[in-house]
Amino acid sequence: MSINNIKLSSYFSNKGIILNEEQIKIINNLDVFWKIKKSNRKITGCYLWGKPGRGKTMIMDAFSECAKSTTIRIHYHHFLRELHKNLIIKNYTSLDSLTIFANKIADNYKLFCLDEFHLHDIADTIMMERFFNILFKKKVFVILTSNYVPKSLLPDSKMHHHAQGIINMIEKELFVFQLDNYYNKDYRYNTCNLSNQYIYPYNKESETALLNYLNSTGLDIYQNFQPILIQKRKITPYAIGKYCIWFDFDTICLGFYSHLDYLEISEKWEVIVVSNISYYGLKNADGLRRFIWLVDILYDQKKHLFISSEEPIETMLSKLEETIDISRTISRLHEMKSAIFTINKYT
Repeated sequence: MSINNIKLSSYFSNKGIILNEEQIKIINNLDVFWKIKKSNRKITGCYLWGKPGRGKTMIMDAFSECAKSTTIRIHYHHFLRELHKNLIIKNYTSLDSLTIFANKIADNYKLFCLDEFHLHDIADTIMMERFFNILFKKKVFVILTSNYVPKSLLPDSKMHHHAQGIINMIEKELFVFQLDNYYNKDYRYNTCNLSNQYIYPYNKESETALLNYLNSTGLDIYQNFQPILIQKRKITPYAIGKYCIWFDFDTICLGFYSHLDYLEISEKWEVIVVSNISYYGLKNADGLRRFIWLVDILYDQKKHLFISSEEPIETMLSKLEETIDISRTISRLHEMKSAIFTINKYT
């Protein structure tokens, strides 16, 4: 298992990571495909999919780090932000801007790694199809990780036909690997301490206790009734400080906010609190989708998340109709709870 004479086996062993048979098989194949790609054969990349916590991102990151090539590695939410930014270029149509952006990526990078790829929007589906078409034509090696098998992208039955073009492209251009076959285990559940980051039920007493606890760490947050600007739009947090911001669920998840708003929040504050989460609020399709976006982004940015809810958050999510996105969110919340909150960091 080597890429440009760097052994991936050593990479993982040095980090104390023991790979299972399925992970080793995928790494071996990635190495072969990369070498074939460099010999100019028609190999354009790999699509790694499977349930949460199976090691997809770990493998992609190791490959990109060891490839010793011009590489861009980005999370899907961040990539969409950059894509949308580049569509707002004066004197160009959206199609022109997309073509310029895709060609810029293709001309500057030999390896393009995109983490947590999914499609839930027709406009993004069309843009991603055009974007990848340019990368594939220019022979950029592409690695995508996803919780979705390609044929299940854009899962809404009313919209799914819009994704058929990109699905066909992925299945034609990329080697598709499922990281699930032999080990039905979520490795994020290996360790977890009992830090009480997710509290319930939400009431005045628990609100006061959480506020006091956060302030005891040196965060120095205070209740707030004035709006702030996120993405040049007003939003009113419940409490705020230099390192911490606190939102009511109805404000942050039932308001008209997107992953772009959540990205900006994650870049400005280290600790995010979402309070007063109700089962009724999570049953709202828009509210649930935004909550999932928020967790995804905070997880990727390695931010601290505190939650207060009417019942345990994992219990409420488990009561909803099971989907890939909900399973991923439960898994990530569990792992985020295992992170140690460093009390001295903000003093």
